[in-house]
Amino acid sequence: MKLTTTHIRTAEPLFIGSLGKKATWLVMILALSTGLMHAQQDVMTGQYLFNEMLVNPAATGVQGQWQTMALQRLQWVEFDGAPNTSVLSAHGGLANRDLGVGGSLSLDAIGITSTLELSANASYHLDLNTSTTMSFGLRGGLLQYRANLSDVVGIDPADPVYQGAEIGAWIPRFGFGMRVEGERWHVGAAAPMLFVLEQSLTQGIQPYYRNHLYLHGGMRVEANSWLKLHPSMLLRATPEIPAILDLNVLATVQDMYTAGICYRTGSGITLVTQFQASPQFRLGYMRDFATTEIRSYAGGTHEVFLGWNLASQTPQIAMPQGM
Repeated sequence: MKLTTTHIRTAEPLFIGSLGKKATWLVMILALSTGLMHAQQDVMTGQYLFNEMLVNPAATGVQGQWQTMALQRLQWVEFDGAPNTSVLSAHGGLANRDLGVGGSLSLDAIGITSTLELSANASYHLDLNTSTTMSFGLRGGLLQYRANLSDVVGIDPADPVYQGAEIGAWIPRFGFGMRVEGERWHVGAAAPMLFVLEQSLTQGIQPYYRNHLYLHGGMRVEANSWLKLHPSMLLRATPEIPAILDLNVLATVQDMYTAGICYRTGSGITLVTQFQASPQFRLGYMRDFATTEIRSYAGGTHEVFLGWNLASQTPQIAMPQGM
């Protein structure tokens, strides 16, 4: 059976069975090292719940104020060379909030491979009426893909795939997104890899980048004067790969504390917490619990983040990006 990046990251039980931890990780490394990277090249963290720009460029600057975020995600901490993701992002509004600009810098590493991405977003927000806004966004950036082949112990030393010490390339990519937001709801769609130039990856290992389609929506419900609920969903679809659905519910208490639970099909459950330390600063932590057999070998997945707003007027935690 082919193993894909999506299968590996979402911990679907394709090859775990009775394998020990070292053997399981070896299978993962070999799967990544032999060019079977057919999906989920995008960095994906739970922070899209509070920063929708991570999945849809149309959300760039939609709230007007400038927002900045830094996060670190450590996945399957019991494995050597386990997935490790770092992201720094910022975005805000211009021209009386009609325009939005932003960008992000991310580093995603797993095993012998790593991807560094620098991207820039631009968006336009159009008022359809007094309570509904339609937004369009563009995303452009560069990916630096690297694979350190010298760290691989191959079964066949003469295999030409592993004759070099390292392969790498800078890969341009472009994407598009749109969203509609009402007073207490939003829906959106995005294709963050609508167009990718990857001809430079010709050195034996040839992972190819595919388009990802994101469909998302959410609501904001004021249960009472001190409690707000935020149900949401995110559907990720990639050709030849089973779709992944996230179902999320967040609850915000007194515009300061947020807690929630998220379920991801074929993967696990995530617990979400966030604290508004001041009108400008917020801190958060997420913990993933696998529901597949990999939980016996991999250890936990942790995500910590710091967010800060510039010239914030109201605490951001009260309205987690409509998600």
